[in-house]
Amino acid sequence: MTAHSPQSDLPLFDFVGTRPTPTFGEVVRLIEQDQAISANRKRNLASSIRRLCRMLGLPLKSTPATFDALRPKLARFAPSSVRMTEKRFRTVRSDVSAAIKRYADPIDPPPRPLTAEWRSVKQRLSAFEGRVSLGRFVSWCNDRSLSPRCVDTNTLSDFRRHLEHRTLKTSPQRQVRELARHWNKLADEAPDLGLQPVEPPSAQDAYAVHLKDCDPGFLEELEAWLTGLSKDADLFDQTAPVRPLKDSSIGSYRFKVRQFLGILVRDGEELRTFTRLADLLTEPRLRKIIGFFQDRGAVKGKITDSNVMHVLRRITSHCYPDDRDLAERLRRASGRVSAPRGHMGERPAKLLHQFDDQGAFDRLLLLPVQVLTELADVERLSRKQALDLQSALALELLLIRPIRRKNLASLRLGIHVHIAGDRPVRIRLPSEEVKNGVEHDYTLPAPTADMLKTYLERTCHIFGTASGQYLFPGTRSGAHKSPEAVTRQIQKFVHRRTGLQITVHLMRQITTRFYLSHRPAEMETARQLLGHRSLETTARAYVGLRNQQAVEH
Repeated sequence: MTAHSPQSDLPLFDFVGTRPTPTFGEVVRLIEQDQAISANRKRNLASSIRRLCRMLGLPLKSTPATFDALRPKLARFAPSSVRMTEKRFRTVRSDVSAAIKRYADPIDPPPRPLTAEWRSVKQRLSAFEGRVSLGRFVSWCNDRSLSPRCVDTNTLSDFRRHLEHRTLKTSPQRQVRELARHWNKLADEAPDLGLQPVEPPSAQDAYAVHLKDCDPGFLEELEAWLTGLSKDADLFDQTAPVRPLKDSSIGSYRFKVRQFLGILVRDGEELRTFTRLADLLTEPRLRKIIGFFQDRGAVKGKITDSNVMHVLRRITSHCYPDDRDLAERLRRASGRVSAPRGHMGERPAKLLHQFDDQGAFDRLLLLPVQVLTELADVERLSRKQALDLQSALALELLLIRPIRRKNLASLRLGIHVHIAGDRPVRIRLPSEEVKNGVEHDYTLPAPTADMLKTYLERTCHIFGTASGQYLFPGTRSGAHKSPEAVTRQIQKFVHRRTGLQITVHLMRQITTRFYLSHRPAEMETARQLLGHRSLETTARAYVGLRNQQAVEH
């Protein structure tokens, strides 16, 4: 096999802006005509392009050879669906990326030797957790003549745009958030490098304003109102609720107000003009806020986030307690725009449709056991294998009892998970930690308990799980993985191994549908499994599932 130099993959032509973007068919012809690379390299590049287009269902002759043309398809593609290994898929994707950069859009600067400053940074990465993502970022900065001390938040924004338009990465926003976390950790652990801390981009705050930028009077009234709804309210306050809101609900109310303000600021209003909560309640502003959430709803013309109208009505009762006309108008508007209870949005309905095939559920059900069997003969697990075992355990726990993702992520040994010798392993979630205040208290079946013990024994050298610590520990000492991180980990794991697309919350519908389709008379058992407060809630959810099936069939 003839080796090819990395330098031989530098741009062949300098035609930026002088010709239209070629199709993948034209790129294959350019590869065949290229005399600067070996025959073996030509075969690999052309074969990878043909194979990827075939797998994604894209016509070779008409598909533009751009990253943007492939990324949406890649985000929904699982190599396991065509019996391809992850390693082989990465090779194919890397070849196609190299072909696009060389023949279709050669605008990236050529690789350069690392400067002394960047070599010092890279030397610190040898035993560092984020060495892979930081290593790629180091090369990117070095090739653009950026020094480590000049890297700031704007640099991260430029790198994100690079990932979005010059690579086949399917989740640039998440990758840049992880990069920011690793960079800040390195800056903290190696102060001699003189690295600046950077601000990680937040997907959640995309259109929510920061309260520190608000008018002091508005902020003071907002916090006073929220305090009045919480457990810290004055005992004799006649306007305080009989049952104080949980801290999580207070945080949700605060975030909704930030969103309301963000919507209006995006529409051209000045944030500092809002000096009191009542400023949100003029009719034009209410129309903008409601219309925004209607456009984003999973059901056309409806608001699927029930908190939107609820918080607006609570603000109204606070600001105008005697204005019955305004309260009634908002109540009627809420009835018209709120999605029907139990109605499933288009995306979750589409995901659930995968499980019309019994074989799909069987693949999901057997996946944890398959992973446990595959790793049984591995003497010492690598970090990747340990993460697979962790994902398998999380999925197994959801199949046994589909608890909410926040409770799953925060399971703690000795607090929620009780292991005592040969006695059955017990999981207990106190009512104050559960969204609807219903306690979960159950024992795990013996096979699941054995998987849990195997996970603890075989991953302790990697995750450090021990009594008193979290079952799914995060990267920060003494913290658990965020619910979003656990969800993302399970989604990627299941998609990679089965080709199925799920969410942690969807597991509640999947398990309910499977259970009640086999035992339709046992609605009460399903209620207990889901942890619903009332049988009506379970029945309404199941009716929604059956109605969706009826519509689709």
